[in-house]
Amino acid sequence: MYTTLIFFGIFLFPIPAILRCIRRGLNPYNGVLDGVVLVGLGTLMIFIYSSLTANGVAGEMEDAVNASLPVLLQSMPDQETAVRESFDLAISIFPSVVLLAGAVTGYLEYLIFSKFVKNGEKGAWQMAKLREFSWPRNAVYGWLVMFLLSWLTGLTGILDGDLVMVNIENLFQAAFALQGTSLLLMFCFMKRIPKGLAGMVAVLAWIIPFGKSILFLMGIADIMFGLRIRIGAK
Repeated sequence: MYTTLIFFGIFLFPIPAILRCIRRGLNPYNGVLDGVVLVGLGTLMIFIYSSLTANGVAGEMEDAVNASLPVLLQSMPDQETAVRESFDLAISIFPSVVLLAGAVTGYLEYLIFSKFVKNGEKGAWQMAKLREFSWPRNAVYGWLVMFLLSWLTGLTGILDGDLVMVNIENLFQAAFALQGTSLLLMFCFMKRIPKGLAGMVAVLAWIIPFGKSILFLMGIADIMFGLRIRIGAK
């Protein structure tokens, strides 16, 4: 029940921020970021309410895993430990997955709503192409501060430090893998590689083993050393 509410919230929570962004003529990425904040706050409220009235979201997901595990193990009886560890990892990173899904949803909603919602007599800002996206250089330091705060939170014992860190790490890797994807698409654009092929390569990089890690390293290098500027100069 609560997991279903969260999935609906991923689509519904960003809408007020997206509409506000369009009507006020703000930067589209600011609207997406505000939408992610609303997804986070809404999801937090659901987590709190579920823990007070029932077994909590994590407990609900555990019950679903325990119910489906016997069926899954019929086809792989020797993989019980590996399958359970995979489910445990999925439950652990669920909060960060929700935020990332909210970012993707907000991005798509802006593309859709900007075609219909007007900013006075002006049209809405057009979302910049993904190859033009770039985090500010100080974003690296911001994420390092988040890592430090997460580590300190774990030391206090207020929250599960490992759980906090695994979610921060997932967000950190995804954020800079996005930067790496932008760099990859910019490189393909400069080399006049067909858009369809470039998009396929970018998607595969997120799926195949180590592909996302390579994009992550490309993103860090791009921010720290200005690789896209050097590519453009050539």
